[in-house]
Amino acid sequence: MNKKLKIFLYSVLALVVYYIGSILIDPNGFFVQNQKINSVPKQEAIANKTFIKIVKPQCVYINNMKNDFYVYTYNYSYLESYGILQLLKHRVVIDQQCYYKFIITDSVVDLSEIEIQYNDLKTNLFNDVEGFNTMKSNNVMIVIKHKDILLYKALY
Repeated sequence: MNKKLKIFLYSVLALVVYYIGSILIDPNGFFVQNQKINSVPKQEAIANKTFIKIVKPQCVYINNMKNDFYVYTYNYSYLESYGILQLLKHRVVIDQQCYYKFIITDSVVDLSEIEIQYNDLKTNLFNDVEGFNTMKSNNVMIVIKHKDILLYKALY
């Protein structure tokens, strides 16, 4: 048998074994692996090249915030790789989706006491690691409360 043909057949065999082995070993039985990228805070989003921009509200209904803050958007993306060894890892960006993220710049503030609501999603700022995922074309209503006192409400 030709040496090049042997190398080709062994390569195909190795790929088949890798493919089947990856599916059997993976708890979910998937060959393609997806891994979420956390792109917050803003400096990480800039470093990960997912940062879009700081956004200004279309309409502010209430603004009683005493702390400096900003809202920025960053691209929805994830890492995709193949098999159990996560070969050929690369970033996939979904152009139609983005995250909105509300940031208070004062690091002394206890974020667990501040409730944030993006449209219908409620949490506190301490647990708001990723922000709010939505389509880029959708509007987002951001409501901030501290101990049930409304501090900020704006449409983005």
